[in-house]
Amino acid sequence: MKKALITGATGFAGSYLVDDLIENGYKVVGTYLTDNSIKNVKKNENLSLQKIDLLKEDVVNNLIENEKPD
Repeated sequence: MKKALITGATGFAGSYLVDDLIENGYKVVGTYLTDNSIKNVKKNENLSLQKIDLLKEDVVNNLIENEKPD
């Protein structure tokens, strides 16, 4: 199964992209910044959400290294 990393996965556009990727057979790792934005995303076993600040380069690099998206 292919894996995608989506920043802003809980936002308006990101949540639709997450749904589309999952429907097309992807496992999705999504990032979000605020807890109240999680309500925009449907729960799914092929979705993993990570709360991170994209301005912290080391955190972003670790996420990419650990998740290894395609």
